[in-house]
Amino acid sequence: MVTYLRDESSLSKKIQELVMILTARAMDCQYIWHAHGARARQQGIREAFVDALRDHKPLPALPADEQIVVTYVQELFTTHKTSPATFQAALTQFGARGVTELTTLIG
Repeated sequence: MVTYLRDESSLSKKIQELVMILTARAMDCQYIWHAHGARARQQGIREAFVDALRDHKPLPALPADEQIVVTYVQELFTTHKTSPATFQAALTQFGARGVTELTTLIG
């Protein structure tokens, strides 16, 4: 599964790294945070966003495709589901395959 997600995913590396740091922060997993925090920056996630996420501060706005990911991940961690609007936005942006991959990365 890791090989598939790393080499064949329909999601960009930037989106994958965004999911990883959001998940690491939500789970308070320092190992994953340290493994992916720098990679997220290298893939183009803004410094201000990574720093705010790390420090548990309000998150700055992101481009629409990235903001959908933030909302999707945060809803899954806080309510164990997404709202119909969030699910539809993710489905529209990433397709069924992409939403499946997003959810798998979170797991």
